[in-house]
Amino acid sequence: MVLSVANPVKSGEPRFVAPTHLKPSVPADYPLQSLDHDQLQTLSLFKGTHLPQIKASLTGVPLGNEDEWVNDEILVMFLKATKWDLAASVTRLTTTMQWRRDFRPTELDTTSMDPNCAIGSQILHGFDRMGRPIMCSYPRLGSKHKDGDASVKYSLYLIEKAIKMMPKGVTQILVLTDFTGSTLFNGFPPSVSIKFMNLLATHYPERLGKMINYKPSWYLSFLFSVLGPFMDPDTKKKLVFISGKEAAGKKEYSASPETGGWFSSLQEFVDADQLMEDFGGDSNYDFVPQAYWDALVKV
Repeated sequence: MVLSVANPVKSGEPRFVAPTHLKPSVPADYPLQSLDHDQLQTLSLFKGTHLPQIKASLTGVPLGNEDEWVNDEILVMFLKATKWDLAASVTRLTTTMQWRRDFRPTELDTTSMDPNCAIGSQILHGFDRMGRPIMCSYPRLGSKHKDGDASVKYSLYLIEKAIKMMPKGVTQILVLTDFTGSTLFNGFPPSVSIKFMNLLATHYPERLGKMINYKPSWYLSFLFSVLGPFMDPDTKKKLVFISGKEAAGKKEYSASPETGGWFSSLQEFVDADQLMEDFGGDSNYDFVPQAYWDALVKV
């Protein structure tokens, strides 16, 4: 298969492997090192008693990596998402494991995603200072997606790939959204954004580490008014805003006090060598669909 865009750009290598200095030091008892006695007991009960019952209740064919997917790290994430409410965690995990068997996010037909990849509205490239993979998003290209369901599938495919890119000890991603040129008419349809946000919140708990809104404009006010009611307070706190060098001090979007507020530079979160030049970084990578796709499917 050959992917192309109307205005191709120079080639480059996407960064899918974290450099050594961004990989965290992982203790021998990870991910249990920060849990207290009660939390360890809750995890033991979740894993030893409820997990076998959950698996027995599921229908359909198990995914190839199903046992790997419900390791201690992921069980702790589900417990944290429910503030250690065991009953709620059991319900959420049951729902997610059944969804994974039905939707099969690790076995999606990549052929149907070719057009979505070629658009370049979402790509993975680089890692932030905490070793989290960076998903770059460009809403101004959202309207080029003609099939909303296929667009959501592609977004989830990227999430699954980002999880595989995570160094040991890293469990979250950083979403970097460039609002340059974004309007109500060229952005992702709200229904698509809402569907993706719901799936992310429901089936990938604690996976969102930070959502950086770069060069936000009035369009973000509209988007936040639509998506805001679907975000819990903890998610809203992960939203931060950066104007960009040429717009320093010019804040077209008034950040809600529920969010993480304004920061002066992306490099407070991401080193320059991990940032593409469009974001003021030193990485000279430019998105070329075929080269990017060939590298991505190997992750």
